[in-house]
Amino acid sequence: MRTQHVGSRTHRGASRGFSIIEPLFAIGVIVVAGTWLLAAYHSGIHLAELSNERSVALNDLRDMAERIRSSPYNANLPVLFPDGTSGDGAIGAGTDVGTGADQYPRIVGIDTTGDTIPDYTLLNEQITVTFRDQNGNVFAGTAAQKQAAIAAQIQARNPLQVIVTVTWDNRGRQMTRTLSTVKAS
Repeated sequence: MRTQHVGSRTHRGASRGFSIIEPLFAIGVIVVAGTWLLAAYHSGIHLAELSNERSVALNDLRDMAERIRSSPYNANLPVLFPDGTSGDGAIGAGTDVGTGADQYPRIVGIDTTGDTIPDYTLLNEQITVTFRDQNGNVFAGTAAQKQAAIAAQIQARNPLQVIVTVTWDNRGRQMTRTLSTVKAS
């Protein structure tokens, strides 16, 4: 005869196994964790890309600032680096500094044949040079009037504040970095 204890389970009832709920819960946890890891990976790649683009932009800013610093402080400064002129990545006849709309092609990663330099080109990159007088005022008027005012500042040996700005597109957003320096005799 077998004795049964009231309120206790038999050995057979305790080994029924998993129900359908436990595997579904485990799969749900794995899916949520996988989705989170995939999003973190995607964000990491985007941040690495943005960091690389910022490095290229800062190199371009430093390159332009060094060109301006190494140029003589004379009336040709606004001719070499026109106030407000932006480079649009077009080619400048094989020179380091072009004219007009293609003012700064080599700096924005375009070589003399018109090809982009890999890992040195930003999407829709533009470089803008702006001159300000010693009081921080932007020179106003037509291009000729601005050049004349800048030349007068240079001739009077007053320092010029030079602001170099790089803009580019990153995934539909316009990014901007600016560098300011002073040019004096």
